[in-house]
Parts: sequence; structure tokens; C-alpha cells
Amino acid sequence: RFSIVDTPEEYYVSVAFLDLFEFMFRLHKTKTIDPLLWQRWNKLVHIFLTIPKFKRVWEETKSSHTVEFIEFFDSLQDLEE
Repeated sequence: RFSIVDTPEEYYVSVAFLDLFEFMFRLHKTKTIDPLLWQRWNKLVHIFLTIPKFKRVWEETKSSHTVEFIEFFDSLQDLEE
């Protein structure tokens, strides 16, 4: 798993951000987060998707996330390509 990044820290930071993004996505879907705050997080997701190492960690770990989040995240990747 560490071969897709330069250091274990890069891997774990990427995983932590993915978990945080899913948490924020869930808050958005359940309408427990302000829509303006969600827009900020959504923009941050798009920024992270420009980082090749981050995208590699996503591909390696996405099966640990909910189907709904996987569909959301993968749809954003399609927009970035």
C-alpha cells in the first residue's frame, strides 16, 4: 500500500482526508451541514483530485467507503479527466 506514495505519512494523510470528505458528504446528504460550508468542502475535494498520489490512494482504498460516497467521488473524478 505504501508503494503508491513516497512515504507512509502521505498515505495516512490521504486516507484521513478521504474519511473526512466522506463524513462531510454524509453531513451534506442528511442536511446537517450548512450548504455554504458544504460548497467549501466540495471545492476542496476537487482540489485534492488534482493530486495524482491522492487519486492513487483513493483507488487503493475506495472499497472501504460507502457505495453512495464511492459513486459521488468517482463522478467527480470523471469531471476532472
